[in-house]
Amino acid sequence: MCKKVKFLLSAVVLLAFCPSAFGLTIGVLAKDVTEKTFSQEVAAGWRWSVLASEHSDDDTFKFYDNINSLLLALDAGDIDEVDLPSVVAEYVIAVNPKYKVSCVMRQDQKMNFVFGFLNNDALRDDFNKAILEMKRDGTLQELQENIPTESAKFDSFPDAKTIRVAITGDIPPIDYIAADGEAAGFNTAVLSEIGRRLKINIQLVNVNTASRTTALASGRVDVVFWYMIQKHGEKFNISDNISVSVPYYSFDTFLQIRK
Repeated sequence: MCKKVKFLLSAVVLLAFCPSAFGLTIGVLAKDVTEKTFSQEVAAGWRWSVLASEHSDDDTFKFYDNINSLLLALDAGDIDEVDLPSVVAEYVIAVNPKYKVSCVMRQDQKMNFVFGFLNNDALRDDFNKAILEMKRDGTLQELQENIPTESAKFDSFPDAKTIRVAITGDIPPIDYIAADGEAAGFNTAVLSEIGRRLKINIQLVNVNTASRTTALASGRVDVVFWYMIQKHGEKFNISDNISVSVPYYSFDTFLQIRK
């Protein structure tokens, strides 16, 4: 066998056992940062704890507007893996056995889900009060350990103000749409409890993941679900007018999943 043929066969074997020799393409849900910034954050702040050799500085990230388009891209082979918070990835795998965990990505600092508010510190403070009460009396812990699968029920207060809250349905079981077409999961259960404690009416507004900030800035909604930040008080680079609540859900692990 000539040297040229041997070299080509060696290259084929290398690619077969190391498909990411030139970096993986990883799909993520749309975020309020650029793809370049997101890639830099991954390279600087995260460490691979499983199958680390499959990942490199050449990994690229593609953003998708919702979880359905994200998983469709994975099925079609447009991306190699999908990056999701561990609780979301575990749910996706549980209902879709064709997917499996390919990499565990653990952060040095916890990520936090928070509510976002635009120029409304008074409403933010009210939410904070309710969230802190729920932490003290164990309600948040109970909901986190037993995430509701049914759609949330909201109390009605005829003479109270109505707060419009954006939901996406894109991070099950934290925020998703149940079989009956209604919003369900941990977030809506938390919101129902906040509404009851503050004696305010909560109106859920379905928005696309990529447009939730636009919905807030345009006045379509008063509150936005699930911004992810590392520490309380962190500002968003999209607007200095957006403030956030205290965290209501924390985690430090992301999972890469593939078919």
